[in-house]
Amino acid sequence: MPLISFKQESAERSRLADFWLLFYRYPRITVSTVLAVAVALGISATRLTVNNDYDTWMPAGNPITQLFTEVSNDFSATGVIFVVLDLGNVFSPEGIAHIRKATEVIESLPGVFSATSLTNIIDFQEAEGSLQVQRLGDRIDPTPLGIRQFQDYVLGKEIYTSTFVSRNRRFANIIVNLQGELDEISLAGAVVEAMEKEFEKGKVYLGGDPIYKLAIEQYMHKDLKLAVSVAVLLMLLMLFLSFLNVSGTFLPIFLAGIAIIWVMGIKALNNWPANIITPGVIILSFALGSAYAVHVYNRFSKSRSGENPALEMGPPVIMSAVTTMAGLLTFAATRIPTLTYFGTEIAIGLAIAMFLSLAFLPALLQTLRIKRSGASAESEARLDWLAAAVFRLASIGMRYRLLVIVLLTILVAVAGYGISRIVTSANYLEMLPEDSLPIRASRILKEEFGGSFPQTIYFEGDIGKPSVLKAMSRIENFHRSHPDFSGCSSIAGLIAEENYILNGSATIPDTKEGVASLWLLLEGEPMLRNMVMPDRSRAVLNAFTWLEDTGSLQKADREVQEFLDRETGSELVTLDRAKLSPGLDETIHRLKAREAAQEITYLTRHYSEHYYTDNLESEIEHSLLHLLPCSLPSHELEGFLVLTEFYIEDDLFVDKTENADKLRDAAAMAFLHRWNEKIRFGGDLGEEIDLDLSGIDPEEQEMLLSDLSFWVERELQRLRISHTLREVAVVVPSISTPHFLKRARGIFRELYSRYPSFFTRKLEGISVPDEAVVSRTPVTVTQVGLPTLLTVFDRILHRSQLQSLFLASVIVFFMIWIGMGSIRGALFALMTVLTSIFIMLGVMGITNIPLDFGTVLTGGLIIGLGVDGVIHIIYRHRRSGAGSDQESIARSVSEVGRAVITANFTTGIGCYALVLSSNKAMFNFAIINGSAILLVTFLNLVLVPIYMSIFPIRPGKGPREEKNQKPVAGNR
Repeated sequence: MPLISFKQESAERSRLADFWLLFYRYPRITVSTVLAVAVALGISATRLTVNNDYDTWMPAGNPITQLFTEVSNDFSATGVIFVVLDLGNVFSPEGIAHIRKATEVIESLPGVFSATSLTNIIDFQEAEGSLQVQRLGDRIDPTPLGIRQFQDYVLGKEIYTSTFVSRNRRFANIIVNLQGELDEISLAGAVVEAMEKEFEKGKVYLGGDPIYKLAIEQYMHKDLKLAVSVAVLLMLLMLFLSFLNVSGTFLPIFLAGIAIIWVMGIKALNNWPANIITPGVIILSFALGSAYAVHVYNRFSKSRSGENPALEMGPPVIMSAVTTMAGLLTFAATRIPTLTYFGTEIAIGLAIAMFLSLAFLPALLQTLRIKRSGASAESEARLDWLAAAVFRLASIGMRYRLLVIVLLTILVAVAGYGISRIVTSANYLEMLPEDSLPIRASRILKEEFGGSFPQTIYFEGDIGKPSVLKAMSRIENFHRSHPDFSGCSSIAGLIAEENYILNGSATIPDTKEGVASLWLLLEGEPMLRNMVMPDRSRAVLNAFTWLEDTGSLQKADREVQEFLDRETGSELVTLDRAKLSPGLDETIHRLKAREAAQEITYLTRHYSEHYYTDNLESEIEHSLLHLLPCSLPSHELEGFLVLTEFYIEDDLFVDKTENADKLRDAAAMAFLHRWNEKIRFGGDLGEEIDLDLSGIDPEEQEMLLSDLSFWVERELQRLRISHTLREVAVVVPSISTPHFLKRARGIFRELYSRYPSFFTRKLEGISVPDEAVVSRTPVTVTQVGLPTLLTVFDRILHRSQLQSLFLASVIVFFMIWIGMGSIRGALFALMTVLTSIFIMLGVMGITNIPLDFGTVLTGGLIIGLGVDGVIHIIYRHRRSGAGSDQESIARSVSEVGRAVITANFTTGIGCYALVLSSNKAMFNFAIINGSAILLVTFLNLVLVPIYMSIFPIRPGKGPREEKNQKPVAGNR
């Protein structure tokens, strides 16, 4: 039973007739008012802004995207531009001059957070026993010999090579961080303009996310001019072929243009920015807006003089518009601004186009005195060639309906396989043309500098504490070993480098005071702003990835996240191993050995392209746990004794006396005892050995023994590290590069540290006495780089596709059921459009067209668009009062076939015009949605008649109402 009775339907049609006749009676006022509003909103549209930043795709309330924005604003960690200079030879007077000039120009630009290059990056060197911090460029001696020395120095530092200069010395790289709270696309434009003034074309390449977004925006403006123009021309051609007259060709497009002006004006008034899919909004608004006008004009051309075509076409046009709007408005449920804007803007445009088609178009036709062809009984019975073709298509479909259903079933099954192969693309770089300058820049960055996309690990806690910095160093080593990341930098790395130059150990000092003394030398350095907050409460570890496709970036994100989930936690515990029992100390040593083995494996993977096995980590761990304590060579013991004598004389100021001999002997005894017994941390010598130092005050004697104990521990640690390196070299014999040895010594320094730190999860099941706990430090470690963001986008795109499909299906089904009073009609409409969507999604998977910013719009959009033809076919059949035989059904389909084909093909052609877009997402949008519209049109004309022949639809009131309708003349 229909939910709306014939009496109710007649009453509602009467109220609608009164409403539309109001505009028809006063055509000039209607036309003038519509045009005046168009002028006012057109002026408003000139204030439209553009925003192609990722924040337009971030769902409201998502913690990862909120943190991404916060980190970007605070550290400028994600708004990074790479300025690559093709200098031929970086290490030449001209090359250095170009780098210096470019760096200075970029630094002077408003909104630039920092610009770092070979000429201004900080450099550490030891000078007369102290650490010297200065700009690397200040070390350049402009003489040929000086430049060669500078070249050797830079290429010998891994922090500079492949980050600021390519290994082949041809390219120099300037890393530009933009102020995160500003419009990075505008800032990117300023950098591009400045570099184009300084360098000739082909000598400078710019990459990085802001540059890619800028290119997308530039191509968007190009698409608006080219694709929209071509789309309008093609739609005009389609309309001309359909109506073969001037008014039928131009008026639907003119009406759609007015609707677009209204929409853009409303968009500007609401501060909704334009974005990468705005060209699609405009083209769809042209196509869809003209579709309603086509139905009204088609009816007008067949009506008698004085008849208002809105009276008959009002119900199906309104139902079609409302269901399409409902499908589009489901995008608002995703809470993604760009999708919300897209759905809302087109929905508003459709509402305007529907109103203009039913109110403005009849009034305009009357004002312009457009002639009608008339509609006699004979002419209505005679089918034109297009209607005849539709009649034949519907008849053949019903005659061979079993074959059609079987073929469609096979297609749907194949599509199911294709759907399982759909991949996601959420990266702006993937949208750019292959021959574009940003793509060429990305290739250079990928091949010479390790990539252009930022990878960021965010730390929140007391960054000044050694335990936090040590954890940061460990995570940095993991990233260093990962084949997809390069250019690691952090405050921990800087402090470890300082410590290496001063003390020969590339590691973090054990005490907060030791950290503070090294940190003090870095105060005021601009690059710290990209690494740590001034209050040392938050910091980031920065790296870059050469990966570009979304799938690979997601894989890298998963691998890093698995590492963080496994190796980190919410609290760091620092222990004093001297206060542990021997058994507990052995347990802690095993934990540190396992971590050290992991880090040595990371370094092996980084510094060797060929030598490592799957069980390398376990082999290294076994080696670390089974070092022979009695294997100390005699020359090392002799060396220790010599160094001890110098220390006693030069640092403790004890002359070569009996006291000096006693101190030396005590140090040797303690050293041998701890080495042979594997006692890693003992007490003061005064507590272990009863010494009688003649002529020395007891308090001074206690201080001497305390300092000597520290000396013994340090030398014991140094020799253990050297011994460990020799043993590990047996497992990894091919690794002997200076950089590997430097970092490996730092790792073994941590292995033998008295104050190790662990995340609490590592100590689960181990009972550590409170007196052995030095500190507990809360810390948060979060991955928040571009790979993480694209992983979030991947989930968003899939969820948005499914969500819009489901919501649109449910809403459209109930709206058609309620509006037409036919549950069968609602099912026919839904099954038809879902079949076409399912097939097109399968085509996406089979042809490797990704789910991206364009194709994610397919589901809800096609559901909204596809029901238009079904509604007109079923409405016309019910209104005709025809029977359920195949000929009557085919005739009903043919009567609206021309309008359905014209409207849908106009929309499809509009979509296909976007194949001219330089944006790959819009190209994919054009192919999938244009094809889906053509497919759903075919299914409307074939599948719906089959449904109607199998499940007859109750007829409506019939054509009597039409016959009894009196012509209504408008005021002229």
